[in-house]
Amino acid sequence: DQRAADLLFRIYRMVHLRNVGDERPFSSLRRTVEHEALVALQARDVGVRTPRLRCVAPVGTDSFLLCYDIIDGSSLDGVDEEQLTDRVLVGLWEQVGLLRQYRIAHRDLRLANVFLAEDGEPWLIDFGFSEIAASDMLLRADVAQLIAALAVTIGAERAVQPAIDVLGPEAVADCLPRLQPAALSGATQTELKAHKGLLDEVRSEIEQRCSVEEPELEPVTRFGGKQIFTLVMLVAVFYFLIPQFADLPGIVTQVKDANWSWLVPILLASAGTYLAATMSTLGSVPNRLPIGPT
Repeated sequence: DQRAADLLFRIYRMVHLRNVGDERPFSSLRRTVEHEALVALQARDVGVRTPRLRCVAPVGTDSFLLCYDIIDGSSLDGVDEEQLTDRVLVGLWEQVGLLRQYRIAHRDLRLANVFLAEDGEPWLIDFGFSEIAASDMLLRADVAQLIAALAVTIGAERAVQPAIDVLGPEAVADCLPRLQPAALSGATQTELKAHKGLLDEVRSEIEQRCSVEEPELEPVTRFGGKQIFTLVMLVAVFYFLIPQFADLPGIVTQVKDANWSWLVPILLASAGTYLAATMSTLGSVPNRLPIGPT
């Protein structure tokens, strides 16, 4: 029942991000739900440990229900670090390996979407953002997302080594260009803010264990800080100027009745501010500066 929120989220990602593999939103909530059901059934069919989808049903006029088997356990964002044993981590990466083998990209592998059952087996849930026949870029992004999310809880070394053991060094090294905050989920970005430098540790750990050099990060944002500042300033300028243009006849009257004899003193006074700024700059810099350019 969050169709509007999903559309706003996708629009935000479209404006802010690039090279993240987002597809155009579906034409209706029904199509969105059918896609999630399709990927969940496909993942379970190829052997991924995910709850069985029992039914899909409309609820009212603008909501849908997806009914899955319950998992007796807790999501990884709610378990103690001691429960994340080497066996659990290897089992989790084996599930990711199955997804990669059949080119299914989960696209939201944060800890909240991994459940640890009471028998110690990891389960994957929530395929609402997933893609089948996924590109290599999306598969790399899954690896980067899960390594970063795990590192917050168990540290860089323990997050990286099981991934290498299961997927191989080449697959893990390929995710390095995606190991940057903008390419990760919002929940993981928030967690990383409390662990300054952790993502650099993860990248260094992968480079060392996979014997690769530091790669160039893939560009995933459309706008940097300067572009955003410029955009905000343009919006502010238009916000204040447009009302002035709405009173264009009044502006014409004021200009027509102006005392033009003040124009020259105004221009001289304005030029004087540049002279004062030049003197201030010359006096504050120890080196000799050319007066004209300054």
